[in-house]
Amino acid sequence: MVPSIPIVLSVIVMVPVLGVALPWLRTSVIGSANNELISATMAAEAMGVEFTSTTMTIEAWINAAWSMTLGCSVALPIVLVVLKPVCKTYDVFRKKDSRWIGIFSLCALVTVIAAFAINSGKKGIVPSLVIIGCFLFSYVCNLAAKNPALKWLKDYAFPLTILFGLVLSMIITPLLA
Repeated sequence: MVPSIPIVLSVIVMVPVLGVALPWLRTSVIGSANNELISATMAAEAMGVEFTSTTMTIEAWINAAWSMTLGCSVALPIVLVVLKPVCKTYDVFRKKDSRWIGIFSLCALVTVIAAFAINSGKKGIVPSLVIIGCFLFSYVCNLAAKNPALKWLKDYAFPLTILFGLVLSMIITPLLA
């Protein structure tokens, strides 16, 4: 139940801007909550507005809907074409030294997170502090999960980090904004 918290939070974030139907359909039935939220935000920003209920125009809403529908649907055909060569490459490295698989996966993950963090960090001190705080909280959760009594924490580190980020942003925004 707890790992689905990011999906519910993504829907809650999108509902004031896009209404109930589109975010619920996209995240619960069709798409991925993370991809849908990023796609909608980028589509709104491409139209020159922020992804908020006060600045969203009908044109930006339509652009977000199309972006969520087409942009997130393109992933499946790409995966079908790209997955086999990637798996073959992984198999080659796995046969030579399996540690490389973890290194490549970690590098890809860090690259995606860094790109997102840098883009969000440019928006001001509050997003930057929330990103840093979430990184530290996630790190502490993963360190604590090494304790056998807290092994369960590894499965819940992501949703707990999201909740921590929301609470942290609610605390520091009035102080720094």
